[in-house]
Amino acid sequence: MTARQLQKLLDNAGISQRGAARELGINERTMRLYVAGDAVIPRTVELACKYLWENHTV
Repeated sequence: MTARQLQKLLDNAGISQRGAARELGINERTMRLYVAGDAVIPRTVELACKYLWENHTV
């Protein structure tokens, strides 16, 4: 998953970076690094974000 794909997924789900970080149990700064493309997005985070997207109601 690329940083752009992650941001699009969060946008489409209506989840903020802060909210996603909270739901995933990761640091907000780490999520910002992922979305900025400054850190590699682990496969576990990718799958968890996809789960959030599929199960999140706005």
